[in-house]
Amino acid sequence: MNTQFTLGRVIAERRGALGLSLKDLGRLVHKEDGHGVSAQYLHDIERDRRTPSPHVLGELAKALGVDVHYLAAVAGQCPTEITQYLRERPDTGPAIAALFARARATGFSDWDSINFFPAQSSATAG
Repeated sequence: MNTQFTLGRVIAERRGALGLSLKDLGRLVHKEDGHGVSAQYLHDIERDRRTPSPHVLGELAKALGVDVHYLAAVAGQCPTEITQYLRERPDTGPAIAALFARARATGFSDWDSINFFPAQSSATAG
């Protein structure tokens, strides 16, 4: 049994759980030009034969009630915020990669518990 989570598998399973047909989902998801996507296009995505654009990925996430960052990760697409940050600060790449490697190795997942940007105290502010 294949337990690998691919983008197609995640989308197909979520669509099935919601009781949506490919045509139903196609009516909910729109391309950049505003037109819906075809059932065949969605079928190809679910079979991992096509990769949607970031825009369509966002539309799929919204229609399926799934976090867009999760879908992007499963699709192998780095979120725009991360790409932009690394382009502006390329020297931070190794430290960021090491942070995520350590989080993965230790099984860490409670990112909300970390206060990355504590408020400045009134004694150190301005």
